[in-house]
Formats: sequence, C-alpha cells, structure tokens
Amino acid sequence: MDFIGFILVVLFTVFFHELGHFWVARLFKMTVLEFSVGMGKTLLSRVDKHGTVWKLSLIPLGGYVRLSEGGNTGYEKHPVYQRLLMVFAGPLFSILFGWVLFFSIFYIWGQPKMADYQTTGIYRVVGSPAAQTPLQPGDVIIQMSNTDDKSNPDVREITSFYDLYEAVQYFKAIPIQMTVRRGNTTYITQLTPRAYKNDAGIILYQIGVRGYPPTYEKLPLVDMVGRTTQVTWTTMTLIYDVIIRMFMGNIRRDELGGPIKIADMAGTSLQMGIRQFMIFLGAFSINLGLFNLIPLPVLDGGRMVLLCAEGIMRRPLSTKVSHFLIVWSMAVVLTFLIFVTLIDIGIL
Repeated sequence: MDFIGFILVVLFTVFFHELGHFWVARLFKMTVLEFSVGMGKTLLSRVDKHGTVWKLSLIPLGGYVRLSEGGNTGYEKHPVYQRLLMVFAGPLFSILFGWVLFFSIFYIWGQPKMADYQTTGIYRVVGSPAAQTPLQPGDVIIQMSNTDDKSNPDVREITSFYDLYEAVQYFKAIPIQMTVRRGNTTYITQLTPRAYKNDAGIILYQIGVRGYPPTYEKLPLVDMVGRTTQVTWTTMTLIYDVIIRMFMGNIRRDELGGPIKIADMAGTSLQMGIRQFMIFLGAFSINLGLFNLIPLPVLDGGRMVLLCAEGIMRRPLSTKVSHFLIVWSMAVVLTFLIFVTLIDIGIL
C-alpha cells in the first residue's frame, strides 16, 4: 500500500506542477518538446498535435517540461517576464492543486464539527494506561496536574478534548493526577502517559482515551471558498515555518522525511480512506510548491532569481557562472535528499 500511495502522490503532484510550466509556456507560444512525469528511461509516451512528447518515466522522483532553445518560439527568445511567469507557474499550480483538493473535501464531506467535550466527555477508553483507572465513557477530565512537586503543582485546566491532548503532550511520561467529573460528582485518579511514534515518526504521548468522532456539516459556497483558502494559507505557513527552521538549523530530525517516509505516510493515509489521502495529497502538493520556491538555481525559485538578475542587468549571466550555480545547487539538493533518506532508514 505504501508503494501505491507513493506512486499516486508523485503522479498527481508532479503532473500538476509541470502542467503549470506547460500551460504558461503554451500561452506565450513557447515550443514545448517534452512533458515528463518521472525521470530516466521512458515507460510510456505519445506525441500530441503540437509535437510535444508526453512521457511517463521510470524514476518517480520529479519531472520536467523541456522547451526548445532556438528558433523564434524558443525559450531564450521570449521576454524575461514571460519566462519568469512560466517558471513561477509550476509552484503556483502546485499550491492551487492543494487548494482544489481541500475545496473538494469541503464540497463532498463538509466541514468537521467537533462534539462538545464538556457535554459528551470521553467517547471510549481504548487501552492502558486509562484502562487501569476508573475512567469510563462519559467521564469529563476537567483538570490535570503533575504529582512530582506537591508543594507547587503544575495544573492544567481542561475545557475541550484538544486541551486534554495538549496537556498530555505537555506532561509527557510523568505521573499525572486527574480530576474527573462523572455526572454530579467528581473523583481523582492517577496515571502515567505512554510514549509512541506516530506515522511521521514523531514521538507523542497518549493515555488511552478517545473523544467523540466529528460530525460533518455542509457549508454555503462562499463559506467553502473562504474556509478552503484559510486551510490552504495555514498549511502554507506551517510548511514555510519548517523550511525556515530547516535553513536556520533549528529543526528536529524527526520532522524531516525523505522518499521512504513520504511513501509510508502516503500508504497510511490511503489505508485510512480517500478523504484522508486527499488531505495528505493536498498538503504534499503545497509543500512541493513552496519547496520549489527556495532560491537554489536548480529549483524554480533559483531560476526566478537568475531571471530577475538578467532583467536588471539586461543580459543573462555567463554560461560558466550559470553552470557553476546549477551544479552547486544540485549538489546541495542531492546531499539533502541523501541526508533525509539516511534518517528514514535509521542510520542518522
């Protein structure tokens, strides 16, 4: 399932990314020689009426749109602004594809609506350590505190299931005292959260209870557009924060992932159902778009910087300088890919 999920993610996200480059190139009448999803040996191909070769290639790591360099319709013959827009269209289409996926989720299923925790309480007790306490469905945990320092306890008030989740992550694997409401009475019990790794390999903590599953409500079209845009923007800011912290060296290794981790997450989301897979696909497509805006010459962001420099200087950089920058940036990207793959397989 991991392999199938990974292939589907690559096919969809790379196709729509390259479609942005392709569509704007055609818009400005640039000659497109090849459109490839994947790299390396060609598996399938066809030629359209414009002479463009559409290909599915062997290695599912990226893709490309190859343009003609010469003639009146060659890439270099077009104004800088047109080439700049053509390059920017790839990341833009990746982000728009994520937006479309999120909108489709709201349109098909609606917006999730969480149950009122103060009214419903715990939905299920699913295992230890909660199973070793008096907790039962319907109980409402209203307060948590550490038991290590009785003279100065660290107390967290619980008003929602999200508060409960946050409090457990805050205390981690230390003994916790809980005040619980059951009907018109309250009682006190203790437990110690248990550590586990989620599908992304991040260490989290749990006590063995679940909240009520969300219900879904349909939204008016205008609200759907606004909510979709809000979710897309939030996803972008979270990814941007990770990218910035990565370059600042202020990021944990378990927050990084290479092809193996991506395949694992894709397979897990696919097993959870089409809705969860669409959420992962949308987030990954946005991630692809933002990653490509990093100003390294081998990526779209770096190509845009070089084009801006060409526009300012009114001439392109020398072939020698351009070649050096591309080779250098390619080495950086390959080193990063090797690094995250080593993390995936547990060597680092």
